[in-house]
Amino acid sequence: VLIGPWTIVDDLHLVIQGSNNVICLGEDVRVLNSVFHIEDDGSRIEVGDGSILKLMALGMTEPNSTVRMGKDCMIAPGVDIRNGDSHAIYDGDTRERINRAQDMIIGDRVWVGVRAMLLKGTQIADGCIVGAASVVAKPLTEARALYVGTPPRLVRSNIYWTRERD
Repeated sequence: VLIGPWTIVDDLHLVIQGSNNVICLGEDVRVLNSVFHIEDDGSRIEVGDGSILKLMALGMTEPNSTVRMGKDCMIAPGVDIRNGDSHAIYDGDTRERINRAQDMIIGDRVWVGVRAMLLKGTQIADGCIVGAASVVAKPLTEARALYVGTPPRLVRSNIYWTRERD
């Protein structure tokens, strides 16, 4: 666990079942009342400088996986981030596994609204907002855009957000 300067961690529950895992919190990060759960070996969680994570859960369910969050992100209460399904699903004919975990990349200055779910395959471009209770399982490629719903749809382009109300 690597914690950058000026970072505040208050009531972070770490559940780590494996080895060679890395959790890297950048400079001036705030992690409040949250859970990070890693179930295997060689996984990596990165949280960029200035990000705020509050009352959220992050689950890594397979080995050698990465969840990378950029700088100055804001993750609202009740957000659930999962890079895998926790249980295997197989094709009935080929017997090949069809639901492997996937790395997740959240860009810089991304705001994820309350109770949203970010699932495997999620990529979010810089400057985006993901609306409350949205479920994301695909790349959201347009930067500085507002996405809402399940599946998320683009509702506004060329936006920016601040932590201030006015």
